[in-house]
Amino acid sequence: MMCGVYGYSHTRAAYDGGRAELVRVPFADVGPLKIPADLNDDDALLLTDVFPTGYSAAEMGEIREGETVLIYGAGPVGIMAARSAWLMGAGRVIVTDHLDYRLDFVAQYAPAEVVNFLHVDDPVLHFKG
Repeated sequence: MMCGVYGYSHTRAAYDGGRAELVRVPFADVGPLKIPADLNDDDALLLTDVFPTGYSAAEMGEIREGETVLIYGAGPVGIMAARSAWLMGAGRVIVTDHLDYRLDFVAQYAPAEVVNFLHVDDPVLHFKG
């Protein structure tokens, strides 16, 4: 059964992405929720895409308590995946990227161990032990 999913027009019956300033949402009375007045728009924005995507990635990784998790990419979704890994009980969270400013941020915010993959042969072997 086919369905319409925003941002996946190349794989499903067709709605181009939903990250425009304005977007027409068919049957909008079913899915969308009103943002409470006391919630900042910038904070609410994280709940629409970035956090759910990172959380879903961590969830699909089937993280078990105490496990070590390696996340490739310290962008917004990777950062949320790192935070979610902690929520799911990870014992150790490592994030790798090639941009030092992103690694610096995720080291503080997630918090996570970080490694620039340009400086090591294999990030997994770098932290093994």
